[in-house]
Amino acid sequence: MGVMMARELEEPEKGLNPEPEIALGEDGMSDEVNLGESDFSYREVGNLVEELQGADIPLTLNEDFLLEGEGFEMLPEVVVEENAIGDAVAVFGAPLRENPLLRFGSEGTSVLGGEQLRMKLGGTLGETLASQPGVSASSYSPGVSRPVIRGFDGVRVRTLRDGLGTMDLSEDSPDHGVLIDLLMTEEVEIHRGPASLLYGNSAIGGAINTRTRYIPSVDLGERFAAMVASGYDTQGSGYHWGTAAEMRGEFWALGFSASQRNAGDISIPGKAWTESYDELENPRSFIPGVGIVELENPDGELANSFNERSSWSLGGRVGSEEGFSVGTSFQKVEQNYGIPYYFAGDATDLFGDLSIDAGLERGDLEMSNHFDSEAWFDEVKFRLGMGRYEHGEIFDGKSKDDGKRFNETAFDKHALEGRLEFYFGEDSDWSGVFGAQFNDDDLAIERVVVPPPTLFTEQSRIESENLGLFSLNHWEHGQWRLKAGLRYDAREARYSDEFGSDVRANDQSFSQSLSLTFDWGEVGEWDLLETSLTVSNTQRLPTAIERYAFYNSAALGRFLIGGDLDGEELERETSEGLEFSARGSRGIFSTQLSAFYYRLNNFIYLEDQRGVSFVPT
Repeated sequence: MGVMMARELEEPEKGLNPEPEIALGEDGMSDEVNLGESDFSYREVGNLVEELQGADIPLTLNEDFLLEGEGFEMLPEVVVEENAIGDAVAVFGAPLRENPLLRFGSEGTSVLGGEQLRMKLGGTLGETLASQPGVSASSYSPGVSRPVIRGFDGVRVRTLRDGLGTMDLSEDSPDHGVLIDLLMTEEVEIHRGPASLLYGNSAIGGAINTRTRYIPSVDLGERFAAMVASGYDTQGSGYHWGTAAEMRGEFWALGFSASQRNAGDISIPGKAWTESYDELENPRSFIPGVGIVELENPDGELANSFNERSSWSLGGRVGSEEGFSVGTSFQKVEQNYGIPYYFAGDATDLFGDLSIDAGLERGDLEMSNHFDSEAWFDEVKFRLGMGRYEHGEIFDGKSKDDGKRFNETAFDKHALEGRLEFYFGEDSDWSGVFGAQFNDDDLAIERVVVPPPTLFTEQSRIESENLGLFSLNHWEHGQWRLKAGLRYDAREARYSDEFGSDVRANDQSFSQSLSLTFDWGEVGEWDLLETSLTVSNTQRLPTAIERYAFYNSAALGRFLIGGDLDGEELERETSEGLEFSARGSRGIFSTQLSAFYYRLNNFIYLEDQRGVSFVPT
């Protein structure tokens, strides 16, 4: 719908209230005219003009079907697009700019934002997205729930914040939380199917990109905007609150946010342990003077399932997104949550609760420049993120081990990630983006070998460096649309420890995808109908932790040993995919159907091997 407005420049002779407004549709029709205190409704421009002339307001229509008249000025045309419920609604201020990378994403990509996101907001990222088509959620504990896309999770579904990794350890274990502040999230992009070409080698199953306002916009939004949100959940007597504020001038903007979420142990309908868990683990404990006793299965409440989280951020930007701008932000997140029904092993092992105390300090830098129409590129973007993630798995003894409290496994991760993107052909039939992405992760691990009071620990280090080059293209010709992409990655992973172990691996991967879409236009009762066919061949390199992990996993109740530590290197994982999708809409109703097939080779998985022991070489 197009809207044109006419404003009176001088006081009219007949004394009508000044500044009448006329709203016209693209077809020259008007639904409403406002003349000061008087309102009229018309459907035909001819009737509208006659009435205005009858009020001694001299208006005529020119040959371009626009209003003319002495003392009047035509304002620029404003385009207003009708949106579905919840679209283009921000947490506060103006909506975010559309991510230009979405133009090159898969046909299965969707965006959840605005009021729809607010209504579905949960305590974790997985809980928030679990109701989306093709997405489910892991359910390890209330504080830890990651999205599962088409059956893929963990390292095969990359979680990102504003296009860069979350810099935590959530992809490496089901008991590690995603440190994303959902209360400050404006949009969530859901990439179903291989997203390796867009966001990195690991995203062979998909990607989740959350978009925030940590670096505020200069051009979009009011001079000052603020919000406060709060909520209460009867489950676990949980509550949350969040606040944010932005202020901006002509060439600058500042933003601040803070939030907190707390919840206690959740209620459950019945017993906490399943029969299969009882058979597999046989939870027992040794009590001096009593002997071995069976542990009681919690009933009605999931013990040690609490979740606490707090965060704050500060960001700013100078310049203009229509030209050159540079922005930066700093965020700090802290989370503490329980690991439910943790059982360490046999009856003589330590007995107690295990909780995870995690924190992330992260800084981001963003630079962009829009060029004029004569330049080779439409836009150049550079993003850099640097973070430190600390994670402790805290043992708190009970019963025979009451009073014992120590950090069983400590992780200290330093992460650096950057992206450089060059966009071209924004207004042409052929558009594209190419660029580079790099990651540098350094993870120090300290694990307890002998618990207090003796306390003996071992230290190791896992490092990873990755460089990726990518090119994504988009062609349009009539009703046809073609997307094609290539990506190359090279990675070096290294393991070392205090005993002199030093092993490393180098590998490379190459991925391609091709998608063809046909727009059928209006078909029968459908206003829009599109069909797409996508073929992909993607390769995933083993992560450094898959290769070199050597520590106890609280989530698994097992000691985790990397695949390379037996002397034989893991091979790259490959996926060949075929997907057909159809998308249609009729009025406010829309639907999408997807059918896909993936064939994976050299699939990397965890294998339970009891009684195995060795020292890494």
